Amino acid sequence: MFDQTRNFIRYISICLLLLIQSAFAQAQPHIEKWKEVGRAELSVLWFDVYDAVFYTQNGAFESFSSPLQLSLDYKRDISRDDLLTETDKQFARFQVAKETRLIWLTQLEKIWPDIKEGDQLIFQISTSGKADFFHNKLWIGGIEDMQFSEAFIQIWLSDQGEYPELARKLKSQ
Repeated sequence: MFDQTRNFIRYISICLLLLIQSAFAQAQPHIEKWKEVGRAELSVLWFDVYDAVFYTQNGAFESFSSPLQLSLDYKRDISRDDLLTETDKQFARFQVAKETRLIWLTQLEKIWPDIKEGDQLIFQISTSGKADFFHNKLWIGGIEDMQFSEAFIQIWLSDQGEYPELARKLKSQ
């Protein structure tokens, strides 16, 4: 009886460990399958804002809807409100309708934290078009809307964006 109880407890412990490992693996960005395309630094006036690294599965930029990853390593504190305001400004630049922007910004407000100097924010587009966000390598939320994913990544990769030189460096052009 004692051996059966001990074996049952061991079995349950192993199952729980595997379940926790699986959940943790899904909560991490899958950097190892990505190949670097390019990197750049964003500075505004005399302020360094972040270092950016752009990845795809084959190491080349193909389209705004392809699976991809953008990693931003922040060099200064930025409040969530400031991130949302700047993101709204960039969406407007790409002529995203105000109603759509409001929906997206409401979703982002629930996901994004305040950023501290040294923090990392990672954005990924999956093969299904889902947008996932990671803060310091931990998953913080996602948006299942291909239109959002494409509009969001254009902020960094479009030549018509506010920082075309940054886009060219990230795309290695």
